[in-house]
Amino acid sequence: MLKRLILLCMVTVFSVSAQFHPYNSRMESLAETYIIDDINDVIRYAAYMKNYENDLQVTFTSPIIGIKSIEDKFRIGFIGNRGLMLSQQVTENFYSTAIPFVDSAIQYIPDISISNQWIPHALFGIDVGVFSLGFDLFLEYARSSYSQENPDTIETKASASIHNPGFLASLIYGEKVQIAAKFGLAAPRISGKLESASLETEAESDKGLYLEFGGEAGIPIRSVKLSLGADFILERYAFLFENTIIPQTVTRDTSDEFTNTRTALYAGVSGNVFTDGLWAAQYALNITGHTSKAGNDDWVRTTSIFHIFSVCLEKGWDKLWVLDKVYARGGMRLNLETPLTSNENSEVKTKTKSQTNFSQIIPTVGIGICKGIFTLDLNINLNQWDHLVTGPGVSKVTAGLMF
Repeated sequence: MLKRLILLCMVTVFSVSAQFHPYNSRMESLAETYIIDDINDVIRYAAYMKNYENDLQVTFTSPIIGIKSIEDKFRIGFIGNRGLMLSQQVTENFYSTAIPFVDSAIQYIPDISISNQWIPHALFGIDVGVFSLGFDLFLEYARSSYSQENPDTIETKASASIHNPGFLASLIYGEKVQIAAKFGLAAPRISGKLESASLETEAESDKGLYLEFGGEAGIPIRSVKLSLGADFILERYAFLFENTIIPQTVTRDTSDEFTNTRTALYAGVSGNVFTDGLWAAQYALNITGHTSKAGNDDWVRTTSIFHIFSVCLEKGWDKLWVLDKVYARGGMRLNLETPLTSNENSEVKTKTKSQTNFSQIIPTVGIGICKGIFTLDLNINLNQWDHLVTGPGVSKVTAGLMF
C-alpha cells in the first residue's frame, strides 16, 4: 500500500527532451529541432549513416559518434555516451526498481548500479541506392561478486548481474520523398544469488522486455520539407524471489508487474533562407507513463504529457577571416507539461489531472566554425554572461573531424 501511495505522488518525468536522446552542440543551439539533417540522427535511425562517410564527432559529456565508409556502400561506426537504452525518463524505472529488489534479498554483494555507466554501441550500415539499412547493436552488462571462507571451511558466495542485449534496426527508402522505419528489441534481466551451507537465496527477473518501433517521413512541398514521425517504446518487467533453507523449506514471492511507455509524435517544416541558411519549426507531443500492476489486478498508472514547440535559424558564411566556414545559430523552445494519475483498486477507479505547467520560453544560441577537416560547434549560455570582457559561458562543445 505504501508503495502505491508513493507512486501516486511521484513526478513521472525525469527529462522532457524530445525523442529521449542526447544532442550535440549544434542541435542544442537549434532548440533541439531534430527534423533538421544532422549526424545526431544516427542515434535515432542508424540507417542515416548513409549520409556520412568518414566522420568523428565528439560532444563533451554527451554523444560521441564515429562513422567509417567502406567502399561507398558499407558503413561501420559507434556511438558513445548516449546513456542506457532502458527508461530513465520516468522516476520508477527498471534500474531504480530492480537494483533495490536484488540488494534487499542478497546480502554482501557490491554495488551493481549499472545506471551510472555509459556503454558504447556498435553501428553497421548498408547503402544499396534506393534504400539503406542500419543496425545499432548493444550489450549493457554489469556483474559483481563476493565470497568468504572462515576457518571452519564454511563458504559463503554471493553474486549479482544485469544484462540487456539488444538491437535497433532501421530502414530508409526513397530519395526525394524519404520514408524511414525502425524496430528494436532487447531482453533486460537482473539476477542475484546467495549460497551458504544452510541457505540459498535467489532474486531475479521474472519478466523482461524492451520494444521500440517508429517511423519518419520527409516530404518536399514546393520550397519546404514537411517532416512527420512517431516513436514508441515499451518496457515491461517483474521480479521473482526464492529463499531455500536447506534441505527443503522454500519461500517464493513475486513482485508487481511494471510497465513503462514512452511515446513521441512530431511534425515540422524546414527550408532554406538567405544565402546558405536554413530555418525550421517543429511540434512534438511526448507522453511518458509508468504502471504498477499487482497480482490481484489492482493497478496504478502515472503519466505526463508534454507539448514541445521549437523554432530555429542557421546562417553560414564562406571564407570569413582565416576560417573556411562560420555559422550563427539560434532558436527558441517552449514546453507544456500535464501530469495525470489513475488507479483501480477493488473496483474503485480514480483519475487525477493536474494543471498544465508552462515552462519559460527557452532561447538558444550558438556558433560553428570549419577549417579544413576540423569543425567546432559551441552552444552558448548567455545567461552566464557575468562580465562584458569575459563573455558568456559555453554549455556544450562539439568537435568534429572529417578524415
